[in-house]
This record gives sequence, C-alpha cells and structure tokens, in this order.
Amino acid sequence: MACPQDGNSEAASIGKFMPHLLQLELRFSKLTAKGLTLISEGCLDLEHIDLSGCANVTSRDIATASSNLKKLKYIKKPNFYIPRFIMSLMRRGRRPMERTLQFVGCSSFAPSLMTSSSGTLRET
Repeated sequence: MACPQDGNSEAASIGKFMPHLLQLELRFSKLTAKGLTLISEGCLDLEHIDLSGCANVTSRDIATASSNLKKLKYIKKPNFYIPRFIMSLMRRGRRPMERTLQFVGCSSFAPSLMTSSSGTLRET
C-alpha cells in the first residue's frame, strides 16, 4: 500500500484514531489548516507538535488550532517563509523562476561551495 499524499487524510486518521497522542511530528507534510484542525479536535492531550517544513499552514492556522489544545507545551512552526504569490504559482503547477526565491540565513552554506574549472559545484 502506498503512503497517502494528502496531509489532511493523514490528519483525519490521526485525530480519529489517536485521541491520547502526546507528541506528533508532521515535518514537511502537505497538511493544511483543515487537517491541523482535525488533529486539534481529536488529540486533546497533545503536548508537543512539530510542523517544521509544513508550507501549507500559516501562523494564524496554528494559533486557531492550538486554542483547542489546553495541554500543549511546545509547537515547532514551519521554519521558512514562502511569499503567497509563489505558493499560488506552485499550487497551479507552475515553477517560479529560481531568481524569485531568496534564501535567508544561508551565509554559512554559500562559502563552503566553490565552482570547479569544469563548472560544477564542489564542496570545500
């Protein structure tokens, strides 16, 4: 059986069949506000949730869903920002130009890569 590609169907199962869940990692899931709400309504004992990399949930979605979770102690929110216009292009199946994306906080990564004489990247 293949893994579901819809984060909301996974969230519905989690909310329905795991009511006493304490910790949950949904990193890089396709979860949306709907799925997050299903989890928060079904898993009232949830104390820790990791949503890092979940590009389809906003801070507002997280705040709304976490209001149901009275025992929640820790939330790891998505750790990147994608402008709305890029998300709308991606949802329509279009790839935005790579120059449009600006990565912040990668200063430690860039100096470690150099271009070799053949034009390929190599790690230094």
